[in-house]
Amino acid sequence: LPRHKTLHEGKQARLKEMASDSARLRDLASFVDRKIKSLINNDLKEICRQEGLQVSGVKAALQKRISEVIVHHLRKNDLEALERLRYRAEHQGRTPPAQSHQPSLARDTITPISPAPHTTAGIPAYPRPAGMPQYHQAPAARAAAPSRASVKFRESPFYQIREALTPTKELSEMPHNRHSLDEKVYLSEPICTSLKADPSLRIMLYCATTSTLGPYAFNVDIAFPSQIEVKINGDEVRKSFKGLKNKPGTTKPVDITDLIRKVPNYQNIIHVTYALTKERFSLMVNLVKVTSANDLATRLKQTGSRIPKDTVLREMAAKAQDPDIVATSTVMSLKDPISTMRINIPCRSNVCSHNQCFDGSYFLQLQEQA
Repeated sequence: LPRHKTLHEGKQARLKEMASDSARLRDLASFVDRKIKSLINNDLKEICRQEGLQVSGVKAALQKRISEVIVHHLRKNDLEALERLRYRAEHQGRTPPAQSHQPSLARDTITPISPAPHTTAGIPAYPRPAGMPQYHQAPAARAAAPSRASVKFRESPFYQIREALTPTKELSEMPHNRHSLDEKVYLSEPICTSLKADPSLRIMLYCATTSTLGPYAFNVDIAFPSQIEVKINGDEVRKSFKGLKNKPGTTKPVDITDLIRKVPNYQNIIHVTYALTKERFSLMVNLVKVTSANDLATRLKQTGSRIPKDTVLREMAAKAQDPDIVATSTVMSLKDPISTMRINIPCRSNVCSHNQCFDGSYFLQLQEQA
């Protein structure tokens, strides 16, 4: 009799656990379905695209397709698929991160972790917002944050990225509407100290087109949406977000150092509003070492390779011995061919065969402006 009683109690416990898991699945499916109803068309299309669904149609049709997928996964008790849909619904259709992410959450942000989280082997745990029932919590909340180095910008002698201060923020396509988003920047005490001690360290806003390159791109040029407005802690950034017309690669990063409050662990809020773009962008904030054109010119004078006088005379003598060349007197101008100012740092390429030089300092200033 005791043995039968034990078997009966074990069966009852398993039934209760199954009922509890079923309730969790229903709650999760209901949460995702409600979240889908609040999304804009672009996010719905991205979810459909990532889930292999048809992306054409009006908003109601997109919502219906996703709702049908939610019901399908609920009937199959597929918790992993529902968690994946929940993550997509909360992150504009993006794919959930893998569990092996490096710790890279926004600086000094702490996410509370349940003392005894309920976990299931083989099911990934994704970051969860406040107010969402805790089903499967990751062992460490920092492990699910997006990477800070997903876009590699083209190197520049004027701007050297020292550290990423925020994760990459995705700006989805907005061909007809306006869209706003917020990003938080936290500065650690060592960074605040460095910013105050070294004026060449700046906090800069970087952005790039990633529509065709994917989220992990290399040697990308800086580019902002054609219509963009940025506010830092409520103050508008009055800087140019454009480069030269029809000249990719001429856009410079936007310096926002003066609007950032350099207090350790202070929550600086960056509010971005953009519109009328058919491309997808990636936005981030970086700590940058800025080198001016004058500093580069000084470095060029000190460490640049020099063309010896004997080499120049030897080249001129070799040309004079050529029977096809008639020796005549020449006048060598000491003015820069572009600025028409007197040359201070005469420069020419190692592969040039002529003796005419240009001013290295003015050349670097032109590159800095462009």
